[in-house]
Amino acid sequence: MSFKILALSTATESCSVALLNNDKIYTRIQMNTAKKQNSNCIIILINEVLKITNCKLIDVDAIAVSIGPGNFTSIRIGISVVQGLALDRITKIVCISTLQILAYSALRNKNNIYGGVLTAINARIGEIYWGEYQLDQVNNLLSLKEDTAERVLSPNDAIERIKLLKNKIKWLPAGNSWNTYPCLCYDEGHNLSLNGSSIVEIPLAEDMIPIAKIALQKGDFVKPENIQAVYLRNNIVHKK
Repeated sequence: MSFKILALSTATESCSVALLNNDKIYTRIQMNTAKKQNSNCIIILINEVLKITNCKLIDVDAIAVSIGPGNFTSIRIGISVVQGLALDRITKIVCISTLQILAYSALRNKNNIYGGVLTAINARIGEIYWGEYQLDQVNNLLSLKEDTAERVLSPNDAIERIKLLKNKIKWLPAGNSWNTYPCLCYDEGHNLSLNGSSIVEIPLAEDMIPIAKIALQKGDFVKPENIQAVYLRNNIVHKK
């Protein structure tokens, strides 16, 4: 009997759902939902992937959810939907950073010339949600660069971070901030070769599946009531 994982990515302007069933990933996505996203939209996508796989929610072994950073309302809606779906039926919830999902989405189907991904999501008010994910070539895993953390930066501060990165690693940019702030790619103050075209801007639920599988193997999951959102900004109240 195959392990079934349901994944929800709702923290940005789009919503996507994926289901791992019989070692195959089925997906659904709704674009540009930031202003109209609600739980009904997510439930519809979930029902669609369950229907095409002939699965029922009770068959799902674990749920992966994007916990931010990103749009405050969208994060809360995603978490609330997961908590409602799980109830007493599903107790294994894998919480995944939006920036980590984005890094995997960007690197998927790329050749191995890239050593890492610089993730930058527009945080509004002239700020960026920033993360530096480095690739372990042996295990093909992406993790936060050593001695770094996800953070909120201004575009100028992000450029200063880029200046400090070693150019022996080829970095792949990902996220919508690279097009919002073109200076990130083309500032003359850093010597990294960052291609500003064809940038992956949306974290996709299908790229949560390999992350969730590894987390489950390590026992890195929580109960539904213990899901914690990640906002990065100190002036946002953390709610359960």
